[in-house]
Amino acid sequence: MLTTKRRFLIVLLVILGAVIAVGAIVITRIANTSINEIDPLYFKSPYKSTFYYNNGTDTFYINFETYQIADNYTTCRITVGSTVYYYNYTFDGFYIDPITGKTNNQSVFWLHIVRGLGSETVQLVGSSYYIYDQLGILGAANGSYIATITGNIVYWPTEAPLHGAQASFIITITDLSGKIVASGEIDLTCGIVFKLTIGSNAYRVLQLIDTNYVISRNRISAFWPLIISAIVTPIAAFIYIYYFKKNYSKEDLIDTVFIIAFGEVSLIVDFYIDIWMYAIFGFSGNMIIHLMIIVVGAVFSVIRRYKLKWLIPSILEVLFVSCMVMFVGESYVPHMTAFMGITISWLILLWLSGYNRQKSKSLKGRIMSNLV
Repeated sequence: MLTTKRRFLIVLLVILGAVIAVGAIVITRIANTSINEIDPLYFKSPYKSTFYYNNGTDTFYINFETYQIADNYTTCRITVGSTVYYYNYTFDGFYIDPITGKTNNQSVFWLHIVRGLGSETVQLVGSSYYIYDQLGILGAANGSYIATITGNIVYWPTEAPLHGAQASFIITITDLSGKIVASGEIDLTCGIVFKLTIGSNAYRVLQLIDTNYVISRNRISAFWPLIISAIVTPIAAFIYIYYFKKNYSKEDLIDTVFIIAFGEVSLIVDFYIDIWMYAIFGFSGNMIIHLMIIVVGAVFSVIRRYKLKWLIPSILEVLFVSCMVMFVGESYVPHMTAFMGITISWLILLWLSGYNRQKSKSLKGRIMSNLV
C-alpha cells in the first residue's frame, strides 16, 4: 500500500517527463537549432513538396521543389504532370518577376508568415499577403490575388507525411477586386499550404500529400526527451528505492515502479502520440498500441491483486473510437485525442494503490476476483 506522500511523488516524477519535453522544445527553438529552426525558409534549402490537385475535371500531382540555390535567390522547379516550369524566388518566398525584377508576390504553395520566435507566438489574424499564381491554380494563369488570415483551426490529417494534429491558420484568398476565389488551411508555424478549396462551389482542391519540409519541428524536438524520460525515470526510481529506502516492501517497490512507468506511457500515448503522432500509425496501429497497454495493465492487475475495473476507461476509449470508425463512418480523430482513457486509468490505479487488497489462495481465484 502506497502512502499519500509516495503517490504525490509519483505524480511529480511523471509530470517531470512532460516538463523536460516542453523544456526541450523551448530550448531548441530559442537556440534556433537545425532540428527546431525559428524560421525555416522553404527556398533556402533543398525542400520538395507534392500536392494533389483536382481542377474539377482531372486530377494530377504537382511537385513544388527548390532546384538551384544561388547566393541570394532560388530557382524553383514546378512539375505539373509532364510539364515543367522554372521560376525564381527570394529566400523568404517572394516571386522574382523576370522582366521587372519586382518581388511583391508570394507563391500559392507557401507563405512566409513567421515573426519573432515563430508565428505561434504572434497573433497574425487579419494579416494579408499578395500571391502570384503562374500556373492558374486559383483561376486564370498569371493571376494576382490576396491571401488573408481569417482565423485559427486545428487541421486533422489522418495519413503521413503529416505526423498528427496541426495548429493552423484559416486563410481566404480573393482576387484584386475582393471576390473570394478560395479558402483553406496553412500551417501556423511555417506557412505551408495544407489544403485549399477553390471556386464558388469548392469543387477544385489543392492538398499537400508529401513533403520533406520541416513542419513538425516542435514535436520532433520533444521525441527523444520523452522516450529517455520514460525509460530513465522508473529505472532511477527502482535503484533509489532498492538501495536507499529499506522501509519499502517488495510489493510497494513493484507497485511504485510500475505506476511510474505506466504514468510515463500514458503521458506519451495520450498527450504525444494521440495528438502529435497518430497519423504515423493510422487507426489500426493506434488501436493496437492502446490494446497492448491494456493487456500489460491486466497482467499487472492479476499479479498484484488490483481489480481490472481501473482499466475500464482505457477499454472504453478503444471501443468508442472503433465504433465511431466502423459503424458511424467518422475519422478516428479527434475522438481518440479527446478520450484520454489511459491517463484516467493511470489516475485510478494511483488512487487504488493507497488501499490494501485481499489475497486469493490461487491464481485462478485471483483472476476470478479481478473479473467480478
